[in-house]
Amino acid sequence: MTVRNRVEVLSDENAAFLFRMMRRRPQGTALLTVANHTSSLDDPGLLGAIMPWDIIFNPWRLRWALATQEICFPATNPKVQAFMGAGKVLPVKRGAGIDHGFWLDAARVVASGQWVHVFPEARVVQSGRLNLDPITSRSPAELRAKGRLKWGAAKLAAHAPVPPIIVPIYHVGMAGVLPQKNVWKTAEDGRRFFDNFVVPGGWNIMGIQGHKVRVRVGPAVVYDDLLREHEARHGPLRKVSAAPIHETWEQEVERWKSSEAERALYSAIMRRVEESLLALEALCEADLKARPDPDLKPFCDRSRAACLDPA
Repeated sequence: MTVRNRVEVLSDENAAFLFRMMRRRPQGTALLTVANHTSSLDDPGLLGAIMPWDIIFNPWRLRWALATQEICFPATNPKVQAFMGAGKVLPVKRGAGIDHGFWLDAARVVASGQWVHVFPEARVVQSGRLNLDPITSRSPAELRAKGRLKWGAAKLAAHAPVPPIIVPIYHVGMAGVLPQKNVWKTAEDGRRFFDNFVVPGGWNIMGIQGHKVRVRVGPAVVYDDLLREHEARHGPLRKVSAAPIHETWEQEVERWKSSEAERALYSAIMRRVEESLLALEALCEADLKARPDPDLKPFCDRSRAACLDPA
């Protein structure tokens, strides 16, 4: 990313704070970074490009990532599974929800005070609008009630023994680095579907060159007041431990299930994360107007046009 392309991180106090937190945090405090997801190369490609070298080569400080089980941990390919595990990647099961056991694995990593990176959109979105594209699963009413983002990151934060530091990151340009098809198609049975696979030849690494990406880091998300308010009304939150489990895994997963009150808390936390990312999105758009760059493609034209398609 940094040899054949250009990655520009706005150097300000927020970025400096993020790099400090990558290196050193209060004892037992995890770092939870959240970012928009605009290409399948966001991690490790972009995230690796913005990490200092001393972080990349330090196994303890390097981030933990979350990736879709069916794609990144194929049951028939143990070599790929081993490769992902060696890169500090944990599987998540798409569509299984925040009460799934894989999410508890991530919570145990947060409980140990390490760095975990989450894409709260939970998929690649190339429209240039945070989690809004032709296949946004939430209706307008649900978007108003629940927000645009999935709640997983908030659950990790709410049940950590020490509340993690949540830092938002927003980037523009990766939609041009690894574009997707982003078109409506008709299957043989007449069913309409949105094809958002990577364009043919997109994974040809030698062809990924000459692009520009800009990255902004926001201030840490404040949410400790939400935790205090919840516990004042509903009692102490259950805290996940990184210590060895003494019960069966099934019992742990059963205890991991969220109550309706806890889900309301997750929603409130993610609203603040959403506000932070939308504020960064607006700053990035303003910056693009002030400093246009022909090598920087902020969104996929096909994805944005497809948003208007009645299909």
